This record gives sequence, C-alpha cells and structure tokens, in this order.
Amino acid sequence: MTFEYDFKAWLIGSASTAVPASVRAFSFNLCELDDDGSPFGVELIGSSEFDIEDLDWACDEVWAAAPRMLEIPVAFSSHSWELCLARVKQLVVAAIDEDDAGEVFKTREGVAVGFVDGDLDLVWHR
Repeated sequence: MTFEYDFKAWLIGSASTAVPASVRAFSFNLCELDDDGSPFGVELIGSSEFDIEDLDWACDEVWAAAPRMLEIPVAFSSHSWELCLARVKQLVVAAIDEDDAGEVFKTREGVAVGFVDGDLDLVWHR
C-alpha cells in the first residue's frame, strides 16, 4: 500500500467518528520523528477557535483523530521537510475536494497544514 492510500483511509476513519460541534476548524500538524524510515508524522486536530488573520487558532485543540498520528514514510517525503509539507498539502486539498472525507471539513470554517513549530498554511476556508 502507498502512503496516499493509508492517508485517505486514516481520514475516512477519522471523519466517521463523531467530531464535536465545538470544532470550528481543522489543522494537519506535521512534526519531525526520530525514525529514518518515517522522518515525519502528521496528526489531525480540531480546534474550538478559528481566525483567518491569526493562525494561532490551532492551539485550542478540542478533538484529535484516532489514531492521533500517522507516520510519513521516507519514500513519500524523503528527508525534506519542504517536500513533506508540499506533498501533504496536496493530499489535504485533494481530500477536501472529494465527497467522502471532504464533506466533514466543509462543515466547518477552515483547514490548515503546517509544522507544529512553524507557520500554518490555510488551504481551505469559507
């Protein structure tokens, strides 16, 4: 299986769980891992805050996907955080455009992608 397949399955599984009404926006948080086979990971959280002008809204977490984190294999991202960010953003945008997982995101106010210690990129908002 490919990472793209695993990512979509993870999203569909997460979207099928009850996301509380208090979630106003979603953030795909990337992080570095100490694993040569999977140098990065991604988690999906829901936040009770959303502000298009202040991306610190993602700090107000009230929900997380289960499982919380999905490891990103080196075959998908190499060891480049820039490539990892760009490729995960592509997957998220594609997921938002699809009917299954994307519908959950579109019921809220925004979706962002970024590294936990860096800036978030808003990839969709109402």
